Amino acid sequence: MITWQRNGKDLDVELGETVRNGDGTFQTTSNLTVKPEDWKSQEYTCTVQHKSLKQDIVLPVKEENIKRKTDILSE
Repeated sequence: MITWQRNGKDLDVELGETVRNGDGTFQTTSNLTVKPEDWKSQEYTCTVQHKSLKQDIVLPVKEENIKRKTDILSE
């Protein structure tokens, strides 16, 4: 399960389909849309939970570590 939080509170996000890879692993996508001005005053985290993990993976999300739509379109 992938969840997103803003200042510790869960957000509603769009989750993609879970797909099986050829090597037996799986992948999925999750997209969070954030207004540019919100990066300055809000704290965002992404949490990954799975029964195979000993503990949840919690990653802080910083503005400099994300891809913008304009970055994706120019690739």
